[in-house]
Amino acid sequence: MILCDRPWLCLFFGLMALMPACISSIPAGSKPRMAPDSESKATIYLINDTYCDGTILVAGTEIGTLPNDKYTWFQIAPGSFVIGLNDASQPSRKLSSRQFVVQAHQTYFIRYFARSYPTIPLVEMLKLASNPSKGVEIYRPEDLEPVSKDVADALISCRDLVGNSLP
Repeated sequence: MILCDRPWLCLFFGLMALMPACISSIPAGSKPRMAPDSESKATIYLINDTYCDGTILVAGTEIGTLPNDKYTWFQIAPGSFVIGLNDASQPSRKLSSRQFVVQAHQTYFIRYFARSYPTIPLVEMLKLASNPSKGVEIYRPEDLEPVSKDVADALISCRDLVGNSLP
């Protein structure tokens, strides 16, 4: 009894059915979903709860890209520093940045959440059309906000982790 008269076609569709299980936004060998405890550093979870991808800046240094509806974590020495997000499609355009003071052996959860879609006046649209590399300023520091562990757990549970260049 022959189940399929074209075995190569059956093999192709069989492999395609298995593909979703093999695809992940976390590259092999990258970070675990949750950060390990650190006695000497603070742990920061950064969650993108918006419609756009952001380039992450920590103390002025780019550490990676945070796609929409994803999260990342990193550990950093205690102290005061600025976390910022720039538009990944136009890196010179700031989305948000905010100063944070962190302590060793503490965990902080920060959500990027745009309160509203940016509105672009007609004059700005014309400027953008004539010079698309300039971008439209949509900077709002309040969009980068600390959230509770409960809120962060709910957000992280339905998002994929992405890596960054910090440990």
